[in-house]
Amino acid sequence: MDPDSGWNARPGDLTAEDLAAYRTKAQRPTTTSYRGLDVHSVAPSSSGGTTVGEALNLLERTDLSGASQERYLHRLVEASRIAFADRGRWVGDPAFEDVPTRELLSQRYADSRACLIRDDAALTSPSRPATPATPSPAAPGTGRHRRRTRARTPPI
Repeated sequence: MDPDSGWNARPGDLTAEDLAAYRTKAQRPTTTSYRGLDVHSVAPSSSGGTTVGEALNLLERTDLSGASQERYLHRLVEASRIAFADRGRWVGDPAFEDVPTRELLSQRYADSRACLIRDDAALTSPSRPATPATPSPAAPGTGRHRRRTRARTPPI
């Protein structure tokens, strides 16, 4: 940075030599589909590919073609809210963490989360993340998760 710029930047340890030694890492993009289109984006450690991909998957089974602007924007915001909650919990640098990219981008996982979106209510922020490896099945059309229950044996 130009010292004469007047910008008061915090000092750091990054040097010109650090930048010269930096090498990019080539990796495969994230891929999902949305309404018959292939959507490719940047893989983690960027969060864009998983977050946008999950949000699109959350909207995949919703017919928005005749939706009012309010309903369309509500659905988009709610899908983004859910995707960002999962991003905050699961997406990081794969050099240091296991990032469940495939699971976050699965339609099965999106379907298990889409049941949280209701047209008559907004989710709270921050929204709670879920576990993509074991999605909870949604009860179709109810806007609620089905609870997994075990049959209990009555006491004798």
